[in-house]
Amino acid sequence: MVDRENLWIETFTGKRVDPMHLDEELVDINNIAHSLSLQCRFVGHCLTFYSIAEHCILVADVVGKELAQDYAGAVEGANRTCLAALLHDAAEAYLGDMARPLKHDPMFKYVPEIEQQILGKIIKKFNCTGADWQLIKKADDIMLATEAAHLMADSGKGWYLPEPALAGNVFRSIGAIQEDIEPLFLAKFEEYGGKY
Repeated sequence: MVDRENLWIETFTGKRVDPMHLDEELVDINNIAHSLSLQCRFVGHCLTFYSIAEHCILVADVVGKELAQDYAGAVEGANRTCLAALLHDAAEAYLGDMARPLKHDPMFKYVPEIEQQILGKIIKKFNCTGADWQLIKKADDIMLATEAAHLMADSGKGWYLPEPALAGNVFRSIGAIQEDIEPLFLAKFEEYGGKY
């Protein structure tokens, strides 16, 4: 049996983190931004490098556009939801990415639950509880369809895509290197009221 004291990962900033028992005090936006900017979406099977961090930025952008119409003047509520959208895949900084269809396989039935536990601690740490998760899920599905159309060999044919793709090229920098995306992720974090 493995000793729990040996079950940790070393993060970009040198912290030792046990993802299965994540200490909220060890959650660091710099580690999240760095890790997500280096991880390729779709388990690396897209036509070009496209980071999870850029995906999160674009989901937050979609949410922000929607909220600009609905939240006229309610900036704090809109920022909280945009920040949660930016962080919606932040658990992957500690667990890694897994293709969405696999999360529905009974062999991996605990993965979504573990992701939610980790995400819950991250959301609490950065004070974005009470976000509109229904809107975030919709934006995530919109970006999934958009990414499938532009980034996958078969353009998402046969995928379960509950939302339509956005028209035109919405990507900032498909194939952008990590050095471009990481600071953009951190800038968005600050723009939406995130505190270090």
